[in-house]
Amino acid sequence: SSGSSGSSGSSGSSGSFGSWPTNLLKRIGMESLVSKLPPVVQVGHLIGDVSQNVLKDLGLKTNPVSDSTSNTSSIQVICGGGDAFVGVLGMGVNSDNHFGLMTGSSNVLCGLVRSLSPEDTAILHHHGVFGAFPNAVIAGLSLVEAGQPSSGSMLQWLRKTLAPDQSFKQLDRLADQVPIGSGGILVLDCFQGSRTPYVDSKVRGAIVGLSLATTAQQIFRSAMESIAFGTRIATEAIQRALHHKISDGLVVVGGATRSPVFMQIYADVLGYELVTLSSPDAALLSAAIVAASGSKASGMDLVGTSEKYVKKGKVYRPDLARHRAYKFYYQQYCKMYSSLYPIMHEQDRYRNMSDSKSLT
Repeated sequence: SSGSSGSSGSSGSSGSFGSWPTNLLKRIGMESLVSKLPPVVQVGHLIGDVSQNVLKDLGLKTNPVSDSTSNTSSIQVICGGGDAFVGVLGMGVNSDNHFGLMTGSSNVLCGLVRSLSPEDTAILHHHGVFGAFPNAVIAGLSLVEAGQPSSGSMLQWLRKTLAPDQSFKQLDRLADQVPIGSGGILVLDCFQGSRTPYVDSKVRGAIVGLSLATTAQQIFRSAMESIAFGTRIATEAIQRALHHKISDGLVVVGGATRSPVFMQIYADVLGYELVTLSSPDAALLSAAIVAASGSKASGMDLVGTSEKYVKKGKVYRPDLARHRAYKFYYQQYCKMYSSLYPIMHEQDRYRNMSDSKSLT
């Protein structure tokens, strides 16, 4: 939105782009809300200048080169957007069928596809795939998204629980010594439910195949493999929705890129070439790209500015022999949800019943 209360310019109206879902608001009896909503503008659009009142409240000074007779400052307001959405620009994901993976406490897999007809968009709403969002970042392209609620957060929990005296670097080295398949251990990485492809908030994580001979490094390696399996299943869900394979050269940013072991596991499981970036923080770079383009400082549109400032880092290529070796374990991983979710749903119902009785 334009955020017009803090902007002294009127350029928001000239940058009108798309509209609010007025038909939906009418159907739910909230049509009066339409007149209260700000105009919809495109990411990177110049909305105006920070007003004098806001500058005074924040203790900011106007630029001394600005026109003293003008009621505006030279501090411009540029339209941003959702963090993961705008984040694709800082990853260099700016063209049709280009996708990136944002890793962290959770994972977000998102990319851009050519703008779709309403009929195609209806088909695209595959279970667990979010979108397509037309023109959400770049005009003429639609954004598609999938996600994993538990990735780095699960590894953090495992480290604190099983090896609190070990650093992630130490655990990486130990996990690297464990063969593919982690000694028969499989982890279901749904510690906070599943987003893609199951959209199930009640399912929970599981560690299967434990024995008295199981080691902490086997469990940690299996957890890393399970996150990669979850990314693969999300990738395949998007491909089913789009009816074609997404392009090779998946861009990866975030915490996982600090671990060469983890990145190679990702590459071997996915069978994709993975491209990291020289910038340590793609989200901050994305904000700078939007500001540079919107303020005309870069002299280019969002795509051109993204291409100029995003630089590639290390590239991880899949080992085909390891990719084939992972096939069996991936198939076993895919069976875990259907085998375990009925038990977990029953447990959830029982807990809710017990909680209700304890309150009465």
